[in-house]
Formats: sequence, C-alpha cells, structure tokens
Amino acid sequence: MRARLKTSSPPVVTTIILLFGIIWIHTIPTFAQFQCCNTPVFGIEDDSCGTAGCLDCTTSEFIVKKQPVDAGNAFGASGTLQSASRIVLEDNPGQARFQKLKSLFLNASDYKLFPEPLIRIRNSEVADNAFSLLTNITIFPLEPYCQKGTIFDIDNMKKKPWDRLRKLEKKLLSFCPPKNSESQDKCPLSRSHSTSGPACPEKNGFPFMAIAITSLFWTILFGIIHATMFIIRKTKESTSETSNNKTGNAEKSKA
Repeated sequence: MRARLKTSSPPVVTTIILLFGIIWIHTIPTFAQFQCCNTPVFGIEDDSCGTAGCLDCTTSEFIVKKQPVDAGNAFGASGTLQSASRIVLEDNPGQARFQKLKSLFLNASDYKLFPEPLIRIRNSEVADNAFSLLTNITIFPLEPYCQKGTIFDIDNMKKKPWDRLRKLEKKLLSFCPPKNSESQDKCPLSRSHSTSGPACPEKNGFPFMAIAITSLFWTILFGIIHATMFIIRKTKESTSETSNNKTGNAEKSKA
C-alpha cells in the first residue's frame, strides 16, 4: 500500500490578508501622518506648558504672552508648528516664525455670542515668510464671523504675511451671504467652511464622498476575500471527493 504525502495548499488566504493589511496601512491617513495633541500650548514669560510632544501639531490653541524665543519654550515652537485651532500672541519680544504652519481648524461653537479671533496678535512681530505654507483655514460655525466681518484681531504686521492672511480671510468670508440679502446661502453657515475644498464642505470638515468611497472599497475587498475563501474551500472538497472516488474504485478492482 502506497503512502501518500499530504501537501498543504498555497497560503492564498494568508497572502490576501497580508496584502489587505499593507493596502490599509498605506491608504489610511492616520498611519502616514504624525499624531496631533489635543492639549493647548501655553507660554507666559518664562513658563511653558503643553509643549511635550505638541510642538508640531495641536488641535487646540497656541497662546504665547511676554515670552522670548527659545528652542525649548512655547514661543520657539512657532518655527515647528504645522497645525493648531487658533493663535494668540501678545507682548512678545523677538519674531514668531510660523513658516511651517499649514492649517488652522477652529470649532467656534462655544464662541457664537463673542467669536474669538482665529489669529490675535498684539505688540508682537512675525517673520516675512510667516504663513507662507498656510493654505487651509476651517471655521464652524461661520455665521458669527460673517456678522463680525473678520476672523483676525491684529494690531500691526509686515506686509507680506498680512497679505497672505487677508487673502485667506477673503476666501473664507466669501461663503457669507451678501449683507441685506434675503437669498439663502447654498451652504448653511452652521456647517464648517474651509479655504481649501469644495464650496460646501461637509459637517465638521469631514469629506462625505471620500468616506463613502473608502467604505465601498473595503466592502468590495472583503467580498473578494470571502469569495476567494469560498472557492478555495469548494476546490478542496471537490479534490477530496475525486481522490476518495479513485481510492474506492482501486479497492474494488483489487477485490
């Protein structure tokens, strides 16, 4: 009687799962980008807090008052900061840089009656190249700022950075309805509005279409995986039945 060597089928399912994991890691932005802190960064005179791991990105405020520039303090972080909710500078010697700042995202739902400025600068100076990378300003709700007519509170600033900020402000406030107009805004002012993106961004700044496409992609991918597993299982069952039939016929012939 011959001994049959049992060989395992190729690890198709394992390979598919590994591929799925690789695609997932490279397509989800969270893995590709650094993590933001959710604590504010404060600097007052010689003291700084909230700077541990938050010098590049925070989802909260960046507030510095009466503090000189230093690599380890809050004011020094103006050179590395890439994202924040709002910025406040008051009575600071030296120059704030903000040459790497790319986005400001402000949830102003707590400031409806008294809207806080997105950027407040009093008796402080910024460098010529400040805000040169800033392209995305998002504020929701926008209505209080439409009534106020500005998103900034700046007493003095060099022409180049001021022109950059004014251009972004003009673009953002273009979503406001004309004054003394009864026409409805095509995008509700209670929604988030951004200087980068479609004319009517989705609530809280999350692109609904991108989420829908991503969900559809994963649904199709999971369907392909399950279908592949089903085909492999059926193939194995068919192979096993054929092998058993051949063995039974051989035994009958010997008998």
